[in-house]
Amino acid sequence: MDTIVVDQGRSSTYEFVEPQTIQPSGNTLENRQHYLQTWMDESKRDVYLVPYIDGSHWQLMVIIPKQCKIIWFCSLHKKMKNDLRTMLQGVIGKSRSQLVQILYPKVRFKSTSPIPEDTIRQIRQE
Repeated sequence: MDTIVVDQGRSSTYEFVEPQTIQPSGNTLENRQHYLQTWMDESKRDVYLVPYIDGSHWQLMVIIPKQCKIIWFCSLHKKMKNDLRTMLQGVIGKSRSQLVQILYPKVRFKSTSPIPEDTIRQIRQE
């Protein structure tokens, strides 16, 4: 995905955060907070894509600091844990003196069958 963002000339809009840097295992809360704060202060992107692993389950955060919003994608529909929420509030909300809004989109597919390849090709062409 990083290649697509760069190829489309949007590399100044998006930034990917290394997942291991914000995981609780082996990192203190202060280290994780400091890393994210420094990363966001220096890169100044509009959107951060942050993979997060909880046990053996991957989730994805889309952080939009200027709007003080986080979109939390979890295929198991789990909510964000409080320690992670607190850390992110310290990083994102602190600079804007606002509460961080966390959005939990609900997407449930009616079918588990794959999308036909012709449909995928058509979407890619548009």
